[in-house]
Amino acid sequence: MKKFNFKKVFSVVICIIVACVSMILLTPHFSSPKTYKKTIQSLDEKKKDALALTATTTAIATAISLLPGDAGTPIADKATTVSGYLLIVLCAIFFEKYVVTILGAATFFILVPLICALIIGFILSEQKQLAVLAIKTSFFALAISTIIPLSMKISNMIEENYQTSLETTIKSANKEADVVKKKSDDGFWKSLINKATDGVKDVLKTFEKKINNLVEAAAVMIVTTCFIPIAVIIFFIWLCKVIFGIPISVPTEKIKNVTKMKKREIVESVEE
Repeated sequence: MKKFNFKKVFSVVICIIVACVSMILLTPHFSSPKTYKKTIQSLDEKKKDALALTATTTAIATAISLLPGDAGTPIADKATTVSGYLLIVLCAIFFEKYVVTILGAATFFILVPLICALIIGFILSEQKQLAVLAIKTSFFALAISTIIPLSMKISNMIEENYQTSLETTIKSANKEADVVKKKSDDGFWKSLINKATDGVKDVLKTFEKKINNLVEAAAVMIVTTCFIPIAVIIFFIWLCKVIFGIPISVPTEKIKNVTKMKKREIVESVEE
């Protein structure tokens, strides 16, 4: 007859209690938006900036369409391109905003009980594979539960010194668009086209400069909302490989190609 092992029984009971606490108490907490209040506020601020930039590019495109002739068509096309970039940013923001609570719920309702089950299996069977799998699952749970908050902190550090410049760019561009609309309503451009085109050229140069600033702002937002979360994921995967030797294949070449294509599009749009 096997000897009663108090330590094993105690460890199993502790694991069961931890799993129950995780599912019953921690899951509602970490699936609530209030838990991620700072992260969601940060994403809302990014969404506000992206919507402001979208409205500004739309205002500029509308103002350019009021100018006489087709000289402003390239700049209007560039404004449309910027709006396309900002749509990507908005999609990424909405995705991160809603998935952060889902990842929290998945971590404490599924992964933590799974880790406890693996530990119980290791205690009862003493198979080292179960202990290794429990450690790997724990690291994976830590990764998915912290990836978005961590990426937001890194993004905020990058955007901290850029926020003032972004607000100035938006206000200045909107002001120029309002001036053009007002002059168009007054018939200013119709009288100007009969006299000279220098005034229109000056306005187009001003708008081109504003659009270039907006392209730069859009590029920063793409980096902070899209590329940084991807970089954090790659970092965690690399860390898993280094620490635990997990054979995970990452399509780094595809990610590099997509990144190069986006950078090339942004550079070409600025140079046009």
